[in-house]
Amino acid sequence: RKAAEKEIEQLFIKNKKIDPYFVEDGAIEAGVQELRKDLSPESKAYFHTYKYKNELAAYIKVKPLSETEMYVGSFNADPEVRGSVSKILADEIIKTYGSQYDLVADAISGSPTERWYIQSYGFKPTGEVEEFGGINYAKLVRPMDREKSLAKSA
Repeated sequence: RKAAEKEIEQLFIKNKKIDPYFVEDGAIEAGVQELRKDLSPESKAYFHTYKYKNELAAYIKVKPLSETEMYVGSFNADPEVRGSVSKILADEIIKTYGSQYDLVADAISGSPTERWYIQSYGFKPTGEVEEFGGINYAKLVRPMDREKSLAKSA
């Protein structure tokens, strides 16, 4: 488990060092501290990962918020494989959790990632914005796919 945690942290740092939004002093360190909390045994977070050539290429964090809401975010992918892997992981998350929970994500306000969640996966902005590490994050929600949920329970 420790090796996987280290890989997740290294990918996070690698991505944030080249991320134009992570320019505030302390933004990366604040993110690393939050990530370490989610990687701890006490956390209810789970990381879906994708390996390419035996190395961690991407991950997305899922974490129950309530009986009806699941956080899906903290998405990080190696820039070399970002487009295709992002779609694979996002599709997996939607398929796995979308008929059981309202999916909650956050994305840097005005970023390509925020637009991607909205345009590709039907997330809707809630209007809530939270500042973390000097960066504004927009809260997004994708309502549970009720038709699939009903079909599963039938």
